[in-house]
Amino acid sequence: MSIKCSVCKHENLDDSKYCEECGHVLSSDTGGEVAKEEVTEKEPILIPKTCSLSFKDQTLNITVFPKVIGREDFVQHISQSEYKFVSSKHLTIFREDNEFFIQDGAEEDGNWKDSTNGTKLNGVEIKSDGKKSLENNNVILVADTIELTFIVKSGE
Repeated sequence: MSIKCSVCKHENLDDSKYCEECGHVLSSDTGGEVAKEEVTEKEPILIPKTCSLSFKDQTLNITVFPKVIGREDFVQHISQSEYKFVSSKHLTIFREDNEFFIQDGAEEDGNWKDSTNGTKLNGVEIKSDGKKSLENNNVILVADTIELTFIVKSGE
């Protein structure tokens, strides 16, 4: 037997207390109807976020995390003289809960490896500094050649 959420109509396991799809409180004795007193006590559901990097009228949408950004992400959009300084695994974007972070380099064979030519966040070099918090409209400079704007997108 399963419990159907009265809000999104998702079929949940019969022992579920919350809808796997939308997070609403389920009640097996009401056939999945949400009890009024439970709704008022429940905290608001966080909407997942994604992000993008914009550069030179291009947008790189990021929906899977962690996301390693490297030379291949730019090859079709900019000249070789610009991307030749970008490492194959230049920087990594992380999402933890609903916060975003950036770190110069990427994991390689179980070890962290910094990029060759560094990454700047809002004008400050972050190479060898670990994860740094990202905010909407932060400027990321890749290898002193490619300027990216970080954009937070709310999930729908």
